[in-house]
Amino acid sequence: MTQSTPILIGHRGARGEAPENTLQGFEWAWRNGIHSFEFDLQLSSDNEIYILHDEDLARTCGVSGRAADRTLAELVTLDARKVGPPWPVECHIPALKDVLDLLLQAPDSVEQVQLEVKSTDTNTLMRLCDQLTTMLGELPPNLLEKCVVTSFHPLVPQLVQKAGVKGLRQGLAVEVEKVLQALLKTPSPPYDIVALNHQMVSREVVDQLRAKGLAVSTWTVNASQDWQRVCDAGVDSVITDYPLRMQQILQDRF
Repeated sequence: MTQSTPILIGHRGARGEAPENTLQGFEWAWRNGIHSFEFDLQLSSDNEIYILHDEDLARTCGVSGRAADRTLAELVTLDARKVGPPWPVECHIPALKDVLDLLLQAPDSVEQVQLEVKSTDTNTLMRLCDQLTTMLGELPPNLLEKCVVTSFHPLVPQLVQKAGVKGLRQGLAVEVEKVLQALLKTPSPPYDIVALNHQMVSREVVDQLRAKGLAVSTWTVNASQDWQRVCDAGVDSVITDYPLRMQQILQDRF
């Protein structure tokens, strides 16, 4: 890729090409050359961090109940391949440690890891962020500097910043126009990265955010014409459900 090409990031691993947010999905994408990811973090009933987008288990695992009501040991045994492309083997909900161990296999090849903390009650957010920053703070610098903790909840970046982990960045995810407009009016936003819904991306918006010292990421970009549009707008990274397919398109184009 050329220098002007944004970082390509697999959404929930490689959501359109392998079962989302599963250990086997991450491993498959990694083996196929995708080393930058976005994924979702939640807290189990025994205060362990696991990777799952939904609050409940019905869509991905086909079982009833809230994921947060189960222990990590229970969660990692569940088969989460109910959605996504057909898959020949069971695909399990991963603990955060499992995916960090995968990234540690080749940290220098990772360009960016966006760890999205799902919105929940304040007490849970505080416990999750405390554990998360402790775990990330133990990473070697060549991986830690690639990590960005994001959330739609504005409290999360504050908690990450308060933890004082040197080199760990924080970001705000945005999909509501009034939130974006408020951000554009803020003289010095307390973030490093803003992750925008791709429909909100324009050259004017990117330029304004860049002028505030913010990097700009965008999600979820699955069509080649949308990729071209956000590239032309000057974003720094692009999250896609189809990282292998998009990687091939970029190789052919650049």
